[in-house]
Amino acid sequence: MSTISKYICVLLLSSTAIGAKATEVLEADSLRMRESQGIQFADKDKDRLMRLAANRKIPTFAGLSVSADLAGAFLAATRGIGNYEAALRLNLKNTFFPVVELGWGVCDQIGDATQLHYKVHAPYGRVGLDYNVKKDKNSLNRVFVGFRYGYSNFNYDLFSDGLYDAHWKTTVPFHYTDQSGSAHWGEAVFGLQTSLWKFVHLGWSLRYRLRIAEHQTEIGRAWYVPGLGRNIGGSNFAGTFQLVFDLTRFHKHKR
Repeated sequence: MSTISKYICVLLLSSTAIGAKATEVLEADSLRMRESQGIQFADKDKDRLMRLAANRKIPTFAGLSVSADLAGAFLAATRGIGNYEAALRLNLKNTFFPVVELGWGVCDQIGDATQLHYKVHAPYGRVGLDYNVKKDKNSLNRVFVGFRYGYSNFNYDLFSDGLYDAHWKTTVPFHYTDQSGSAHWGEAVFGLQTSLWKFVHLGWSLRYRLRIAEHQTEIGRAWYVPGLGRNIGGSNFAGTFQLVFDLTRFHKHKR
């Protein structure tokens, strides 16, 4: 009987200790729950709020950049068809970028099939706007979509050694110089820009160009329009590769 009493006492003491321990655990969990009360943010929400706060600190006029199209200059120098182009772009909140592009179009080509020699050297200009679609406006890297309006007024030459008349078996002179033309066109632009070193950046753009209006001469449509490019089907695709000097007025980071 005394042995049974001992076992009962041990069980009572054990259950009391377990109950006290459970109470301590519940109190600790309750304290942690009270400490975690309030607004809680996930890491991605915190990053988004920090990015928005940093974007608001960017000044309205955040600087400007000047650039040169290396691809067009290379083609003009090596293939006789291209352009020498420079651009000035303003930076508004690192979001909107009004841009002016001025260039000198070059074409000195002989058609393989017709043997007609087409030659033009004339200026052109474009104005437009780029929009930085990247969410982090403090980043050195940018992704652009934009548009351009372009215009060129030019004179060109179209000539050959002569056109052979198979019926009369004679050569007819073909020589037209100082033919006056002009053209208006629009461009849809997608571009990228990345930092190379400090304020030196590199940029790429892909452009869809659509002819809006054109003044033609008595011999027809100009084969090449400075700034627009080959003027055959009314539209074309083109690209640029730019060396950019980016003079911004706020702290940026690579991302």
